[in-house]
Amino acid sequence: MKVNSYTCTMLLERGFRPGIRNHVLVMSTVLCAGPVPTKVAEQVHGVVPLVHPWCNITKETFPVLSGIGKHPNVAAVIVIGLECEDLNHEELAAEIAKSGKPCEALSVRRSGGTLKTAAEAARIAEAMVRRASRAKREPFDIGERRNPWGPSLRQEATP
Repeated sequence: MKVNSYTCTMLLERGFRPGIRNHVLVMSTVLCAGPVPTKVAEQVHGVVPLVHPWCNITKETFPVLSGIGKHPNVAAVIVIGLECEDLNHEELAAEIAKSGKPCEALSVRRSGGTLKTAAEAARIAEAMVRRASRAKREPFDIGERRNPWGPSLRQEATP
């Protein structure tokens, strides 16, 4: 395959927007649940931790976190909550799952604490990483990708 300035290899078979990377994201919805994503990333190669730096997920942060989870470079997501959030972790996971990618929600309280939640999340993450690693790269013409605010990327790149 000849690659020109408008073509690159993308992960297309996931059935949603093409991405270059295939990360498994483990995100916390509150700072108190933050150790879980970090522990999972230390245990499972291919996991990217995202620790929400505040004590609550609000109506303002909800679209930001769901947008990160829906990003094309994210193959799968595990959302870790504490069950003290105004907008809970299960709602966030449900919103991310609308994108078609695998998404699980775990509660630190229901799982029996940080270590038990991290162990369960690591088990789930390993399966998600195995699945994500099987995705095949395919050629993708970035000129075909439409910018919602204007012309195609190819037209934007033309001097």
